[in-house]
Amino acid sequence: MIPGVIRAVATASILLLLALGAAQSEVPSDPSQVEAVIQTNHGDIVLVFFPGEAPKHVELFLKTAASGGYDGSLIHRIIRNGIIQGGDPISKKGSEAAKDPKAKIGTGGLNLLPDEFNRHKNLAGALGAPSIPDQPNSSGVQFYICITDQPQLDGKFTIFGRVAQGMDVAAKISQLSADAEGMPSSPVKIEKVALRGRSPSAEQIAGLRGLMETNSGKIVLEFLPDAAPNSVRQFIHLAELGLYDGSTFGYVAPGYLVRGGNPAGWPEGSPNRSKVFPIWPLDREVSELPFDAGTVALYPSGADPNSNLFYFLMVLKDSPHLQGQYTVIARIVQGLEVAKEISFVDASEAGVPSGRHEITQLKIVPADQIPVLAPPPEPVAAPEPEPEPEPAQPLLSDAARQAAEAQLAKVTERPLGVPIYPAAKVDKQTADQLIKYGGEGTEAYVHTTLDSLDQLRAFYTVAGFEESRGTVGDPGAATFAGPEGVEISLASPWYDLETGAEQPGTQITIIKRPQ
Repeated sequence: MIPGVIRAVATASILLLLALGAAQSEVPSDPSQVEAVIQTNHGDIVLVFFPGEAPKHVELFLKTAASGGYDGSLIHRIIRNGIIQGGDPISKKGSEAAKDPKAKIGTGGLNLLPDEFNRHKNLAGALGAPSIPDQPNSSGVQFYICITDQPQLDGKFTIFGRVAQGMDVAAKISQLSADAEGMPSSPVKIEKVALRGRSPSAEQIAGLRGLMETNSGKIVLEFLPDAAPNSVRQFIHLAELGLYDGSTFGYVAPGYLVRGGNPAGWPEGSPNRSKVFPIWPLDREVSELPFDAGTVALYPSGADPNSNLFYFLMVLKDSPHLQGQYTVIARIVQGLEVAKEISFVDASEAGVPSGRHEITQLKIVPADQIPVLAPPPEPVAAPEPEPEPEPAQPLLSDAARQAAEAQLAKVTERPLGVPIYPAAKVDKQTADQLIKYGGEGTEAYVHTTLDSLDQLRAFYTVAGFEESRGTVGDPGAATFAGPEGVEISLASPWYDLETGAEQPGTQITIIKRPQ
């Protein structure tokens, strides 16, 4: 949760679409790529759907919307800062349901669908299906939207979508005056529910850039919607709403990475502290994009990898061991030296920066409006060095080979066929995931107390793995290739991204690359 802020969605228009001159596309056939715009007399609310978890509810809602079934109906029930509920055909003047003199608004359009309970909770922004009290499998065309988290509703109603934009409108509606049963004193009319493709589209996102202004300089981001479309859209929406303005960098590792987007750093008096924002825990979107220097990725808010909110990290050097762990959303195309400068600010042993290091503003602008940032001063040119010969695989001494063979004889664990160095500690959580999900994209982490890579280099060389020529001689990192896409990366020292602390010894990362 953001301190002092209701977790929901604040005002947003479709981002820069008018500036881009982009027209809305036709409604896609894939319901996961459809948005529904609820146009009310208080403003618009944009919904997206979970067809994988609640296909029948999504199908009914979209069919009802496409046929005009919601047009002219009402938001008939509100609970202040709690929920809003609508879509009852009885509330629609002139409808067949409304002609029954005994019909009561709030009771129509139900008892049509079975329950489709799923993993989604009644978080702020959740789109749920009301049902007849104490009667399972009785939901229908009515819907409700959570304004704030409503955990008491979990497991009782089907969640089939969420609000993507316009949650400020929903929150404002919930705060209207109402009678004892929650009926608004003045009608809240659903004028129309229009369907369209997800916005901004991948093509529109390709024409946008993120201009991050920090108190160390400017950084320009190019978005990668093909890698993580849902995460990129949420990041762009949040930036447009100003969530990152005044947020701080919460962790730095010199020359390695910077973590940002911490709203706890908003200054006192920031207008953000009275806003509501779209904070929905998105699933991790794993791609095959490399974690090169300049990669920007979302990272989860807790132990659940499917809990990406707004926190992001910027990687400052090639980090292949991070691939598959975090959701890549962008790359730095200008200002990498600024990010590196931020990574070297004074910080505690845990990597928490001293003083205030903030994003003063993060703007989303058309790519052709991005200024060319002034490059850093060029160093005095030095004479061209003679090209060095390509490094060869190191030769092992007899003693090193014998010691490695002795260690290999003690091996008891071989995840993905990789021998684990004796007395090393396997990360149990990751090892359990490896057993459960073994195959493409799985990883294991092993930690040793060895501060030098020499013994491990000899160990894996004798085990039949070949070191990448790019890491031969590097005292702090090594990469070995094995059969069937298996890769081993060594790092000493290593950084614990959960605690942000540099760790002694060596981390061994075992990766299964797709073939």
